[in-house]
Amino acid sequence: MGLRYRKSVKLGGLRINFSKSGVGYSYGVKGLRYTKTAKGKDRITASIPGTGVSYVSESGEKRKSKNAAEKYQPIQEPVKNIKMPLALKILAVICGSCFAAYYYFGQGQEISIAIASGALMGALGYLGICVLYGAVAGIAKSVFHKDILPKNNNLAVEIPESDQKQVSDEEELSKKVERKNKGRSIVRIPGHYTVVDTETTGLSPQTDRLIEIAAIRVRDGKEVARFETLVDPECVLSDEIVELTGITNAELEDAPDQEDALQQFSEFLKDDVIVAHNANFDVNFLYDSMVRCGLKPIENNFVDTLRLAKCVRPGLHNYKLATLSREYRIPQPTAHRALADCETTFAVLQRLADDAAAQGIDFRQVQKKGYTSRSRVAGIIAEPGHENPASPLYEKYCVFTGELNSMTRQEAAQTIVAIGGHCTDRVTKKTDYLITGQNEYYSDSPERKTINRKKAEELMEQGGTIQIITEDAFLEMLRQ
Repeated sequence: MGLRYRKSVKLGGLRINFSKSGVGYSYGVKGLRYTKTAKGKDRITASIPGTGVSYVSESGEKRKSKNAAEKYQPIQEPVKNIKMPLALKILAVICGSCFAAYYYFGQGQEISIAIASGALMGALGYLGICVLYGAVAGIAKSVFHKDILPKNNNLAVEIPESDQKQVSDEEELSKKVERKNKGRSIVRIPGHYTVVDTETTGLSPQTDRLIEIAAIRVRDGKEVARFETLVDPECVLSDEIVELTGITNAELEDAPDQEDALQQFSEFLKDDVIVAHNANFDVNFLYDSMVRCGLKPIENNFVDTLRLAKCVRPGLHNYKLATLSREYRIPQPTAHRALADCETTFAVLQRLADDAAAQGIDFRQVQKKGYTSRSRVAGIIAEPGHENPASPLYEKYCVFTGELNSMTRQEAAQTIVAIGGHCTDRVTKKTDYLITGQNEYYSDSPERKTINRKKAEELMEQGGTIQIITEDAFLEMLRQ
């Protein structure tokens, strides 16, 4: 049975939430809600229904909520905040005052109602001005190649000086995370383990958030328990994520927050070996989310069924979970929901174990091939019959820099070439994607950047179309 760790009671516009952390409540109408969390934080959320735009102010810290990161976009520096022009703030105050006057003098409302209505309309007006200002700035930059925003060109509302250090610290943590205590990827069929899957708002463990966690505990090949919970990402889901997962913003309103959900998951997982498909993606998200919440990150070793499948079933067109389930005729009624994907991964692992036993494969002898940062990939020949014009990597020029976790550079290059892409050793103006190992992505020291990384950043500054993507984003593109 699924486990949910927060209950709520609704009384009209009032919602009372009961969680492990205590009791909280929220009150509001569609588009505007005030929340008092169980941990004592005050949160005001204003959104424009159907647009995916929201504004969140929590305990004095203001931020513009982000949607799921668009796939395959260049890696951006962490969002920095700017001050909105004073004239726009004054305009919002004037709008609110006019509405208050209209309700009092024109509609004959009581003074308290008129003031509250004016304040609400002023806040919504300010939100609209912020959105419009950002849109105009984006158009101006794309057409005239000039910024009309101040130097830090990511639109956000003003942050009080007392909170700026906290935001700066969070950005610094986002860039420098190294996952020193992350578990090892092991190649074997474990006897006792827990299958894990997550759903998220996007591809980056640092800038995106969890929205669902599920797990199935297995002992001697049999399921003994399962865990499932939605997670409040504290931002509005993009239409793309809603369509992909079937999870709606309304469902997440009653979901536990990130910290509560991760604490419960940790208690369920304990020290089990993790089994997951494309395990680095899930493990990295869980690890970084725990660090962000101030929790002890998971240190569990993990088994990647994608990696096992390449050993047991070489020569497949691709190694998506859906492909493996079709190969083994495993029903997959629901994809991209965490618990359903756990069930599919569990079944795939059992079939891989049977195949490995039949072939006499000894996973203890399976070792990762040697790798150096100078490994050459140019000139790799494609295997005929595997072209995939629908792939986002088809006819694209790719370059690798840094060490990959999930496969060797040669294996990754062979996969790209097989589906119709191209791999070279150096970044040029023709390069579409620079695929980075994690050490390259989080390096913030110019001396530590590789020649390819520096060249790619130079081309981006000159308006080039090259995109720098993480290994996680690359693996997600392979699954398309």
